[in-house]
Amino acid sequence: MIFRCTKSTIKHAKQVYLFSLMLLLVISSCTNDTGKTKANASPINCYRYADAKDGVTLKLIHVGESITGTLAYEISPKNMRGTIQGHMDGDVLIATFTPFVDSIAPRQIAFKLVHNYFIEGHGEMEMQNGQMIFSNRSDLRFDEAKKLYEFDCK
Repeated sequence: MIFRCTKSTIKHAKQVYLFSLMLLLVISSCTNDTGKTKANASPINCYRYADAKDGVTLKLIHVGESITGTLAYEISPKNMRGTIQGHMDGDVLIATFTPFVDSIAPRQIAFKLVHNYFIEGHGEMEMQNGQMIFSNRSDLRFDEAKKLYEFDCK
């Protein structure tokens, strides 16, 4: 049997790999209750911001000190979804966002936990080793206008 490697089969293989990895992390996190955000003791937490036309959904899976999950921006006119991998640095989630779209480079993201919601951090970025990272994390500005409140994951 001969397999042909096309762009679509490679993309599908990446998605299957990421899904399998996330499923494995969820299953393995069932017995590990360290590294959870202060907001909830569950190993899986979901947060969402939504207004009349835009939305942001953040799903966090806690595995020890590591946090993985998904992030979806539903902002007119363009939507972007992908995976995240990171950790909590105090009250700030620092992670790498890897979009499902191959043509977009991974980038660093930051979300600050305030009481029972997250707010996204913004700042100057630079390309380093094929990914966009914050030039100076201490200069991050957090957007209080778009609060991601926790909701029941489905």
